[in-house]
Amino acid sequence: MHLPHVVDCHAHLDSGLLADGAFGLHQMLARCERYAVRAVVFSVYFDLTTGQLELPVDQILAAAAQHESVRLGVSLGVCPPVAAIPPATLDRQLEGATRAARQLADAGHVVAIGEVGLDYYWPIVEFLKSQGVLDWQQIGDQMRDRQEQLLAEPRVRDCLQTQAVVFQACIELAAHTELPLVIHGRDAYADILRMLAVADIDPHDVVLHCFAGTVEEAMEAESRGFLISIPSSVGYRKKFADVAQRVDLTRLVIETDSPYHSPFVGQWQAARDIARQQAVPDSLSRDGRKQWLAEQQLELFLSEVERRYPELTFAVLRNGHPRTVSARDHLSHDVNRRQNEPAFVRCAATDIATLKHVDLRDVCAATTANARHLFPRVF
Repeated sequence: MHLPHVVDCHAHLDSGLLADGAFGLHQMLARCERYAVRAVVFSVYFDLTTGQLELPVDQILAAAAQHESVRLGVSLGVCPPVAAIPPATLDRQLEGATRAARQLADAGHVVAIGEVGLDYYWPIVEFLKSQGVLDWQQIGDQMRDRQEQLLAEPRVRDCLQTQAVVFQACIELAAHTELPLVIHGRDAYADILRMLAVADIDPHDVVLHCFAGTVEEAMEAESRGFLISIPSSVGYRKKFADVAQRVDLTRLVIETDSPYHSPFVGQWQAARDIARQQAVPDSLSRDGRKQWLAEQQLELFLSEVERRYPELTFAVLRNGHPRTVSARDHLSHDVNRRQNEPAFVRCAATDIATLKHVDLRDVCAATTANARHLFPRVF
């Protein structure tokens, strides 16, 4: 099976993957080798409150050393705070974070600064919850109808000021370490673009990770020279598809943002829709019809996974011993197992090729070349 190389420019690791001698990570990287994922950049957060990294970078790099055909990099980020932090406390926390990042960068253990940025979604969510608004539908309605008013609430406004200070410190850290900057920007791209416009950083070293802004914001970012990263959910998420169609391949990279943005979620939804269009046997009871439709959906879903990833297998630990199981066996028993991982970044390339009406190999070649330029320390 000969496949063109791809690069997952942004993924997350669960701590459980580092247990049992990093068994889970080794299996994940083995699947990357099988499906020609040339490199993966894992995002690791620095916790401002504890002053600790969420995951041990040395364990990740040690595991990667055993997989020669998959290059691995670690991007060090600071999650945008969801509550205001007093200035004196914040100064101490940022001093500790930047010191740790510089040490890791000097040792060659960090290939980028990020994800960092602004997030205007979660501070509003936390504020609404504090006001007794707990239903997600109501939260969504209020955010749509009164966003400007909510952003002006003192508690939210103070949090956004904290985020801006943290983001500015991270921009300066990227400039000091001469590392690329990986941007998180939920509902905040206008202010992110404004801050980057005056930043002392090469625009070609900036990537807007999992870009979820408007097409107009994407075009502005492209015109400035920033890279736009499209996640593997592009096949069923219109906001990503619209951007992928408009941005030139020379400014695109791809990612999984795993374990989120699974392409299999879209395949599961598509299988459900197709199953509902099929003729259900008249002889079945109401419960029987539901069971029949569920079985049809599962079979359609598994068939699509096998089409996209032929001979896909998973190694699982049973009583302390590894056992290899087929994708059909692994995915059919638990919906929660349909989560994302770096091997599935190929789906982003496939769906982008379909959206742009270009050859898949052209998408793989362009996005891989862009990733190589963005993350030279990985290669």
